[in-house]
Amino acid sequence: MQKVKKNEKGEEQISDVAQVDDPGDRNNRIGTDFDTSTDDPSWKLEANEDATYRIQVRDNFGSSRADPRYAYRLIVRRTRPDFRLIATPEPGPTTNNNQVLQYASVLRRGGSTYVEIRAERLDGFDGEIEVTAEGLPPGVTCTSAILGGNVKEGCLVFTADENGPAWNGPITVVGKAKIGESEVVRSARPGSLVWGTNNRQQETPIARMARDLVLSVIETETAPALVKVGDGQIIETSKGAKVELPVTSDWRGEIKGDIALAQVGAPNEFQVKNLNLKKGQDGKLEFTLNNNNIQPGAYTFYLRGTTKLAYDRNQDAVKDHQERQKEIDAIIKELQEKAKQAADAKTKTTQAAQEAAQAVKQKEQAVAAAKPEEAEKANQELAAAREQLKAAEEAKAQSEAEDKAAQDLVKQAQERKKQIDAQLKQVQQANQKKDINLFLVSTPIRLRIASDPIEPSAQAPAAVKQGEKTEISVSVNRLYGFDDQVEVTLETPGVSGVSAPKINIAKGQSDGKLEVTAAGNASVGEHTVNLRFRVRFNNVQLDEVVPVTLKVEMAEKK
Repeated sequence: MQKVKKNEKGEEQISDVAQVDDPGDRNNRIGTDFDTSTDDPSWKLEANEDATYRIQVRDNFGSSRADPRYAYRLIVRRTRPDFRLIATPEPGPTTNNNQVLQYASVLRRGGSTYVEIRAERLDGFDGEIEVTAEGLPPGVTCTSAILGGNVKEGCLVFTADENGPAWNGPITVVGKAKIGESEVVRSARPGSLVWGTNNRQQETPIARMARDLVLSVIETETAPALVKVGDGQIIETSKGAKVELPVTSDWRGEIKGDIALAQVGAPNEFQVKNLNLKKGQDGKLEFTLNNNNIQPGAYTFYLRGTTKLAYDRNQDAVKDHQERQKEIDAIIKELQEKAKQAADAKTKTTQAAQEAAQAVKQKEQAVAAAKPEEAEKANQELAAAREQLKAAEEAKAQSEAEDKAAQDLVKQAQERKKQIDAQLKQVQQANQKKDINLFLVSTPIRLRIASDPIEPSAQAPAAVKQGEKTEISVSVNRLYGFDDQVEVTLETPGVSGVSAPKINIAKGQSDGKLEVTAAGNASVGEHTVNLRFRVRFNNVQLDEVVPVTLKVEMAEKK
C-alpha cells in the first residue's frame, strides 16, 4: 500500500505505507491437528491525514505459475469486530508425540471428555465470549467456557452421570458475546480429523469442516475415575494473585498408582504446578500469576490425568461366550436324555422283534404238526404271528434309526461345545486384565484475570491558579485479597509547571490526597493529567492509570 500526496508544485509524492504478505500467526497454525492457516493477508489502515492511497496485489511467485484460474479478491471496508468459532473433538495424548489419531467425542458413564474451541477474532474484537453446548442428552452436563481478551482457545468439558442412558447424536456449540451495544450469538462450525498419521513430520494429518458435532454415551462401561477441580464457579482474580483450588476424585476402576495431573490449555506463563493425586486423598492445585507477560482476559483449561489401569477390555464378550457355553451344555444334556430314551426304545423293540421271530417259529412248528382239522386254525395263527413279526421288525428299524439320529445329534452338539469352549478360551485370553495407559479429563478451570487487584478512582479538583495549590482526592477498592500499600504518582505529560509529591495509601487504607502545586509559570488551560496507581502484588509490580482533568487559571495581576 502506498500513500500518494502532492507537494506545493503539484507533483505526486509517493511513500510506502505497508507491505503485507502472510498473516502474522500463520506459522503458529501450520502443522496443528486442525490447521486453520491461510496465505490470505489482511491489514488495518488508520488514515491519520487526508491523502490518496493505492493498493497493488500481486503473486510473489510472479509468472512462474501464471494461470487464468488464479483469481484475486480485494475487499476494502470499514472494520466490523466479530468472531467465529470452531469446535473439534480432541484425541487424548499418545506415547508418540508425532502421532495423530482420529477421534470422536465418547463418554463412559461417570466420565468426561472435551471438545476444543477455537475463536477466530475478527477486526480487533477482544471481548469476552461465553461458549455453551446445546442439545445434550439426559445425564450429560457441560460447563460453559469463557474466552476473553485476546484468548483464542479454550475447551468444553462434557461429564456423564453414572446412571445415564446410552445415547448418540449431534449437539450444537454456540458462542455469545457483546459487540458494541449488541448481544450476538454465533454457532460454532464443527471440525473433524479425517486422516491421521503415525508421524506428522513425514505425513501431514488432514482435517476438514464437518456437518455435525456428534457425541456418544456408552452405558456398558463406567469410567475408572473422575477428577474434579474447584466448585465449578468462575475464579475472579488478577495478575500477581495466588490461585489455590481443591482437587478431588472418584476412583472406581482398578487404578495402579497415583494419578499424575498436568494442565492443558493454559498459557505457559501461568506456571501451573503438576500434581499427583493418591487414592482416597484430596489434592490442591496451586499457581501464582506473577509473570508480567500474562495477559488480562478469560481463560478455560483443564487438567489431564495419566495413570495405569488394570483393564479387562471386553467382559461382555466373555459373558456372551459363557452364556453360549451354558446353552450348549443344556442342549447336550437334553439330547443325551433323548438319546438314552431312544437307546432304551431300541432295546425294547429289538427284544420284541426277537420274541416275535421266536413266536413265528413256534407257529410254523405247530402248523407242521397240526392235524387236518387243526390246520386252518394253525395257519391263521401263523399268519398273525408273521404280521406281528413284521410290525416288530419295522418298529425295531425305526427305533434303530431314531437311536442313530439321537446319537448323531449328541456328537454334533459335543463338537459344537468344543468350538464354543475354544472360542471362550480365546476370548478370555484376549480380554485378560492388562495394564493400559489411562488418560483422564478433569472438570474445567475458568479464570477471569484482571490487570491489577485494585479499582482506583479520583475526584477532579476545582480550578487552581498559577502560584497556588489544590488537592486531588483518590481512593482504591481492594480486590482479590490484596491489602498492601498503594503508591500514587501524578504524571503531567505536555504540561509544565504542575507537580505533586507522590503519596502512599497505607496497608488496609482506601483513601488519600495529593497536594498539587501550580507554579507561577504553569501552563494555563484545561489539561488531562494522569494518576498512576502502583502496587506490588506477590512481588509483581502492577500499574493502573486514571486520567483526571486539571484546570489551571492565570494568576491575578497585582
